[in-house]
Amino acid sequence: MVRELGPVVTGLLLAARTGAKNASELGAMQLSDQIDALRAFGADPIRRLVVVRTIAATIMFLPLTLIADFAGILGGMLVANQTFHVDMNSFWNTAIDVLEMKDLFVGFAKPLFYGFFVGSMCCYFGLKTKGGTAGLGKNTINAVVFTSVTILVLDFIFTKIVWEVL
Repeated sequence: MVRELGPVVTGLLLAARTGAKNASELGAMQLSDQIDALRAFGADPIRRLVVVRTIAATIMFLPLTLIADFAGILGGMLVANQTFHVDMNSFWNTAIDVLEMKDLFVGFAKPLFYGFFVGSMCCYFGLKTKGGTAGLGKNTINAVVFTSVTILVLDFIFTKIVWEVL
């Protein structure tokens, strides 16, 4: 839960939620020439729009992943107790005994990478929007699909590399 499921599920949910929001907002701004207006006034749209969204996604992924981890472990405890009549204290003791430091390291490092990639990739798709509302819809969907696939690929690479090194 801590190493794999919590970070990946949170990443996929936020890729869909935050990614679609960022891509559609920036795409709508691109279509209505608001991005060009920022440039005309001497403001850098990357710094004002993209960097802020990417930093926010990077910062918020970790606490949301911690909440997902806790909810998943708590749900597992309740299912184990109700279905298999496992004592709750035994569940917690076993869960803590089995949890290793590298599980925590991998599980807490992944959300930082996921946040960066979701924030930056979805903003990229939003800024590259052309073709009216049809183009906006297409780019929003592409942003969610590409970030979701990126999260799954990053999960595999990150787990494989870090697990081998540690």
